[in-house]
Amino acid sequence: NLHGCSKVTDVGIRALAEGCPGLTNINLVCCIEVTDVGIGALAEGCPGLTNTSLYGCSKITDVGIGALAQGCPGLTNIVR
Repeated sequence: NLHGCSKVTDVGIRALAEGCPGLTNINLVCCIEVTDVGIGALAEGCPGLTNTSLYGCSKITDVGIGALAQGCPGLTNIVR
């Protein structure tokens, strides 16, 4: 749960994705420095992701959401 961690960037998300490939749930609410690059790394590194919250992540666009849809086929919930 990284809710409100406003200094977390794509670098941190990439490290999380690489180090925790079994991650199924992540809350990134108000992680305002995370972009499509970080979300792409998450989609690539955590294909078992089923639930994510991205509310307040204004730097994430349709590109990032598309990466999640493609890389995480079991994703059932995105809070945006």
